[in-house]
Amino acid sequence: YWCFYGGIFGAEAELGRLDTALRACAAAQGLGGEVKWSNLRPHNVAKYRAFVDCLLTRVDAGTVRWRQMFCDRSFARVPPAGEQPVSDLDVQFKLCYQFLKHSFGLEYLDKGTTHEVLVRLDTHSSQKHKTDLTNFARGLPGVLGHPGLTVRVTFEQSERVPRIQVCDLIIGAAGSYGNKMHEIRDNGRRGMTDRQKARLELSKHIYDALRAIDSKARGSMAFNWFEST
Repeated sequence: YWCFYGGIFGAEAELGRLDTALRACAAAQGLGGEVKWSNLRPHNVAKYRAFVDCLLTRVDAGTVRWRQMFCDRSFARVPPAGEQPVSDLDVQFKLCYQFLKHSFGLEYLDKGTTHEVLVRLDTHSSQKHKTDLTNFARGLPGVLGHPGLTVRVTFEQSERVPRIQVCDLIIGAAGSYGNKMHEIRDNGRRGMTDRQKARLELSKHIYDALRAIDSKARGSMAFNWFEST
């Protein structure tokens, strides 16, 4: 699996409260620097779990929404002869646009009133791709037939935005768990490394929390990362 996307959707006031809670949690847990999946270690796994729970408890309460998307590599598109090839980066940004278009229910917003949606994305080094994505996103109201909708996109430095950091943790957990990174053994090693154990621990915590939220909201046990999603 690859091309993982994740995003939080909610009213401005609720997202502000989430941001305040994440900053307070980071300070209380002594999380210096940027909170991100690549920085997860055995000594901070409990602190990262507390950080993630700031979001998951609000998702459970229904005050904000979490949406996630990924690609299954087993479905490989074979382009027809003569088609202009596209790079992996092109594909990633095209999928990001589709994620924004379909994942947050924008088409179901009341068309009898006006809505403004601000999309805050982790920044990227490619200005061309950022510009293209911004232009496509601005055109979403026309695509969705919602003239009262305004979509704005900003690109942020993730170390300054706790909400992007918590997204990174859940996306990282999904990628690690779905691709079974905890089963990799290098140089004939037996058993997991300490880092693999920490990543598996946080991944399972997030997975179990999402399954419980799904069961509570939908009355089913149908949610399984990669098996039915």
